Amino acid sequence: HIVIRGLVTSLPQGKAALEFLNLGEKLSYVGEILSESAHTVSNNHDVNGNPRLIDSLTAVRESIQKALSVMREVESLAREIHPDRLPQNYQERAGDILSAIPLLMSTIQEADEVSGHLLYVLGDHDFRRYLVIGANSLELRPSFGGFMGNAMLLEVTRGAVTSMDVLK
Repeated sequence: HIVIRGLVTSLPQGKAALEFLNLGEKLSYVGEILSESAHTVSNNHDVNGNPRLIDSLTAVRESIQKALSVMREVESLAREIHPDRLPQNYQERAGDILSAIPLLMSTIQEADEVSGHLLYVLGDHDFRRYLVIGANSLELRPSFGGFMGNAMLLEVTRGAVTSMDVLK
C-alpha cells in the first residue's frame, strides 16, 4: 500500500488525484456531521413528546461549528489542488466542485450566525422580554405603514413563552 501510494504521488496526476480524494473525504465528513445533527434534532424530545427547542438548536450550532472547522481544512486543501493536473475527463467536474466550496463555506458560516441569533432571541441562557407592536395596515401612517393599535409584552425563557401580557 505504501509503495503504491509512493508511486502514485510521484506522478503529477496521481498527486492531484490523491489531494482531490482527500478533499472529497473531508467534504463527506462535513455532510456526515450535519446529517447527524439533523438526526439528533429529530430525536430530541421530552417525556411528553415535545421537542426540546433550545437543546436541539444548541446541538445544531455545535455541529455547524464542527463542520466549519473541517471546512477551513477543506478551503486550505482546495487552494493546493490544480484541476489541470487531473485526467482531462475529470477536470471540469473538479473545477465545479472547487468553485462551490466558497459558497458552501459561506452558507455554513451564515447558519452559524443565524443559529447564534436564534438561541439569543429564544433566551437560551437568560429570559428575554420583547415589546410586540401590532399595526393596522388599513390606517396608513408614514412611520410604520399602519396605525399602531395593539401592544404586547412577551417573555421567553429557553425557547418557551413564559409570559404574554396584552397592553391596553
